[in-house]
Amino acid sequence: MRSAWAAISAEPPKRAPWAAYLPVVLSVCILAPRLLSPQFGLLDDGYTLSVVQQVAAGDLGMLWERGAARSRPVYWLYFTMLYKIAGPSPFWFFVGNAVLFAATAAGLIYLVRSHGATARRSLITGLLFILAGPVVESYMTLSKPEPLQIALITGSIVSILSSRRRKGAGLRIGGVVAGAFLLLLADLTKETSLALIPISVVWLLGAWRQRRVRPGSSDMSRAASLLLAAASAGIAFLLLRYRFSTIGLPEGAYAGNYLFEAERLVASAVRWSGWLIRDFAYLGPIVLAAAFLPQVRRTALSDPGVLASVVWMAGWVAVYLPWVFTVEYYLLPFALGAAVVGGFLTDHILLSLSSSRGLGRSAAAVGLGFAAFLLVFSVGNNASNARQQMMIDRANEEALRLISTTLPGSSMLLVNLQSPGEYVEEIRLHLIHIWNRPDVRVDYVQMERLPAIRNADGPLFLLEAVVLNQPLLTVRSGAVEVSVREWNRMLEEFVAQSGVLAGRIERELPLHNVNFVRVFCPLMPTRGFCEVDEPLLDGRVYSYGWELYRIVGEGPESRGASPRPAAAREAGRWQ
Repeated sequence: MRSAWAAISAEPPKRAPWAAYLPVVLSVCILAPRLLSPQFGLLDDGYTLSVVQQVAAGDLGMLWERGAARSRPVYWLYFTMLYKIAGPSPFWFFVGNAVLFAATAAGLIYLVRSHGATARRSLITGLLFILAGPVVESYMTLSKPEPLQIALITGSIVSILSSRRRKGAGLRIGGVVAGAFLLLLADLTKETSLALIPISVVWLLGAWRQRRVRPGSSDMSRAASLLLAAASAGIAFLLLRYRFSTIGLPEGAYAGNYLFEAERLVASAVRWSGWLIRDFAYLGPIVLAAAFLPQVRRTALSDPGVLASVVWMAGWVAVYLPWVFTVEYYLLPFALGAAVVGGFLTDHILLSLSSSRGLGRSAAAVGLGFAAFLLVFSVGNNASNARQQMMIDRANEEALRLISTTLPGSSMLLVNLQSPGEYVEEIRLHLIHIWNRPDVRVDYVQMERLPAIRNADGPLFLLEAVVLNQPLLTVRSGAVEVSVREWNRMLEEFVAQSGVLAGRIERELPLHNVNFVRVFCPLMPTRGFCEVDEPLLDGRVYSYGWELYRIVGEGPESRGASPRPAAAREAGRWQ
């Protein structure tokens, strides 16, 4: 073991290349549980299958989502390709995610290796990326554009930066053109890829400033090539959008979710700080440890790769500050930059510890040890998130199977999520495209319509979510505990009088979460993640599931049925 570590610690970048790329293999291992238990989810996957089936049937107009103010034809072509290869099989869709995950990890490691990083630093960089919190929801769920987007952006940067070392103007120009094409594909996968334009501008200005301060210290041609590629791709994207989209870029509901107001920006910053602390708390002690070692501090402040990564991280956070939603998988691009910075500082701290003396060395060692401590708990949180994601998807799949096998033809299903949210539409789409039940009418509960709902044509069923001890900073779910408990309480009397339990799906998972952010809650007790009271060490049992009721005439007692006990409903779970 010591000899292997010595091999990857060697400074020459040609030593032990196999060790540097170990994270690529580990990335597949991380997704192995998901490959063994693949399910389509109730967030976007039904809509994705609906669109790709139309595209596969020849309706290319769906590529531009006319009327939806989106421009993601490459995103839809990617999923259409998977659908054409494997049909509606979640396993092969997750295989696609595994390939993108491994390719992105390999591209990141290649970038740092090709710019002089030791095998050890490359290994650490790759590990920090594949173990990052945003990985779970990005790659362990489907229908997210980030995996393809980041794979394309990484490939583009590899192509452009590698072209600077090629002999011959034709090969160098070809590398930049290939990089610009990949960036165009990334823009057409998710529009936030346009962030590469302002990021590249800052990179170029930084290279120019560094050259002014220390002549010959930076290669401005690399930054200029990146900006040229990003700008060319952005212009081509806008032209294509103008040609094929029916809604202008600032129009429509999607762009309308950007709001540049102080209140929105402050609230968003608080929420993002929660995710950043949860997933990247280890970076703080690493930066402090580097600050105690003058040599490492000077090296980091003058290294173009570190400075470029900091700009990259800040740029991607800035993109989402005005956005209405704050979800973890948006931080996948941030995770790339965090891995580069963390790998660089950790490697140089380890190199300096052997030659440093005194208080600075001790402080740096303590800081690095604390960073490792935080990283271990962060990985534990990520594993807990992964288990929660798979539990939710299994329960949702079982509920859909129960519905498809229980409901008679031409039934109506009311979902007790009292707003027309995503789960309601997704249940309908799943029943159509996966379970072959297009005859089931799906709607959400509207309280004012309940007195007359018994007169609906055909059999009537009610589906209620049951959620208990749901963590806050975790994977998304369309059934949120606070709302679900209140909505179930509002229907307590109706279900007691008219509902017969037709089936129950229940899943339980012991949590093993360390909520780092709770440490900061005394500073802002009524903000964001601090509004919900969760323990610092969360060992509760998270319960998630569904109950299906058949709605019939008055008085369940006369039919030999009994409703769920009121006390259990108030607690938010069944007995």
